Amino acid sequence: MWLLITTILSTAILFLPSIVVAEAKQDGWLSAIFATFVGLLVMLVVSTLGLKFPQQTIVEYSEIILGRFLGKIVGLVFIWFFLHMNAIVVREFAEFMVVSFMPETPLIVFIITFVLLSAFVLRGGIEVIARTNEVFFPVLILLVIIVTILVAKDADFTRLMPVLERGISPVLKGAIMPSGWQGEIVALAFLLPYLNRIHEGRRAGSLSLLIVGFFLVLAEVLTVAVFGAEVAARTMFPTFVLVRYISIAEFLEHLDPFFMVFWIGSVFIKITLFYYITCLAIAQWLNLRDYKPVTLPVATITSALSVLLFGNITELVDFIAKVWGPYALSIQLGIPALLLVVAMLRRQGKR
Repeated sequence: MWLLITTILSTAILFLPSIVVAEAKQDGWLSAIFATFVGLLVMLVVSTLGLKFPQQTIVEYSEIILGRFLGKIVGLVFIWFFLHMNAIVVREFAEFMVVSFMPETPLIVFIITFVLLSAFVLRGGIEVIARTNEVFFPVLILLVIIVTILVAKDADFTRLMPVLERGISPVLKGAIMPSGWQGEIVALAFLLPYLNRIHEGRRAGSLSLLIVGFFLVLAEVLTVAVFGAEVAARTMFPTFVLVRYISIAEFLEHLDPFFMVFWIGSVFIKITLFYYITCLAIAQWLNLRDYKPVTLPVATITSALSVLLFGNITELVDFIAKVWGPYALSIQLGIPALLLVVAMLRRQGKR
């Protein structure tokens, strides 16, 4: 559960608020709620498949459901998706570091450093990733709660009114992109076979989505209440600006370095987990005994993709705001739903 929360929340809490507010204005918090329901639907489909095929990942049981040829195509799609998604996350991290802290440092320095560090941790396996996350997750959540309490005194909650001023349509449009983020719960399709108690995977997935949804709603509310919808929509990283905004009696301020240390750790966990899933999927697709031989080739491809995909941060944000939601959901929800329907029609897998 902790691993899933870190994976979804680490980048969502930084990038989502301004993009959602740009579409839904002061109703952005409603978009976050709708996105959570979409994430729960993805989780329900994926966990049902996982319980039908308890010892296999989606790459493996897609061949059982659709046959070898079509199953290989589905596996290839998921390999590309996680490779692509990880390259985007690496680029997001590098762009944020350059824009916010080290404008003179080349992007490639952050990209190569993080990917190589992930490759080192990856060789320890999924348990090492999960236990490393136990270091960062509690402190990050504690920091988010502290920031919420300290920022609340400057919030003007009347800026959230009127609710649904422009109707439900902008709220639903604003929910598309965060739904792609909540849909990252599809990672559960690769983690379920490695749980000691696989039947608890659905509960862990549900709780993680509800907790992430709560924090995303909180981020949307505070962003609008402090800055107003118009300013928040134009701010690149409004959550981080909120942290810098904190100042109490000229004594408690400059909290952003503490926030950043643990946020970087959380993003590192996300990158390493997606890296692991990509390597695992490739190994299973090629019927290899171990995923470790493909770690360095995948690291090279991920680094190159993260540089080549976008010319600058404007293109990155534009892709996230306009393309990411429909693109991600078509794979996160569309393919597993198709697999589940076919498996049920053919009465495949365990009941």
